Amino acid sequence: MANIRNISKLKDSCLRNAKKLLMEANRSLKRRNYPLSTFLAITSFEESLKYGLLCMLSSNYLTEKNFDSIWKDHVKKLRTVNSIIRFNLDDEENPKLVFGSKVEAIEIFNIRNDCLYVDVKNGLIKNPIEIGIDKATRFINDASRELTSAMTIRLLEKKIKTHFKKKTIKQNS
Repeated sequence: MANIRNISKLKDSCLRNAKKLLMEANRSLKRRNYPLSTFLAITSFEESLKYGLLCMLSSNYLTEKNFDSIWKDHVKKLRTVNSIIRFNLDDEENPKLVFGSKVEAIEIFNIRNDCLYVDVKNGLIKNPIEIGIDKATRFINDASRELTSAMTIRLLEKKIKTHFKKKTIKQNS
């Protein structure tokens, strides 16, 4: 997977998809379809997290092997929340990604699945209809913050590239 030809295009695709999913999550919230709204919000959140992973890969903060293992694993991906600012840079030669709580990531992943499937846990029937407005709004807010953060970084990234292109053109003239 890490052998990506156009990381920039993939970054934009992840952000577009995250935005679309978040819009659908809001529509489902207005229709009081809280399980679907929650599922879409968590999925949007995860798509926004992919942007951060791609930034870390393109900046060589992640090896291709580490990137691939995180990209394919929902729980690992959910553990990268805010990881762009949680790098342990004590060793400048080998910065390390500091993962967030595995327990919290598993909880989010389980909530995502609870939105779609009827299940039995500890002898009790779990039904998606039990997902309420509180979870939907929580994850819509989380997804919105993550998407806004990623889009802001993307905008800055593009402005910096444009700035350096203009500077290089002036120097070559």
